[in-house]
Amino acid sequence: MKKGGSQVYTLIVLLITAAIVLLSVEVFLPDFGVCGFLGIASFVGAVLMTILCVPFGLFFVAGEFIFFAAFCCLAYKYFKNRFQNELVLKDTLQFSGPDINSNELLGKEGVAQTPLKPTGFVDFNGAIIEVSSEGSYIKERSRVKVVDVINSRPVARLIKDDNSN
Repeated sequence: MKKGGSQVYTLIVLLITAAIVLLSVEVFLPDFGVCGFLGIASFVGAVLMTILCVPFGLFFVAGEFIFFAAFCCLAYKYFKNRFQNELVLKDTLQFSGPDINSNELLGKEGVAQTPLKPTGFVDFNGAIIEVSSEGSYIKERSRVKVVDVINSRPVARLIKDDNSN
């Protein structure tokens, strides 16, 4: 063993520890980049120092790779679900609106389910469709009639009751 051999071993252990910590940070904080680069550099430095400065260094390098792989597998196994729930969106959006051609609604009457200011939803015999008013505010539960279709969106007009003043 050379003089200062324990310092070399300590440096190798510190480089491997730094590599594990930095690569773990990279896994849990993706797209940071610097930690990943420094972690890989630390691991490569530890491997090179082991090969060059330690007797039978290749055996120790093999041990380093096995230790590092085991650590990565265990970390993945125990921390996968915790961080995956924070990073991966599992919800999906489902739209199950009726398949109605907007042009088929021309001249049809319905009841406003929400206020049209200027857009809202109107019930056409059970089919609730998003429509626009002609620009004026239409109250909820008002009777409307589709008078036009602009950009595939029906345009509705308020139907005036005969008994309204």
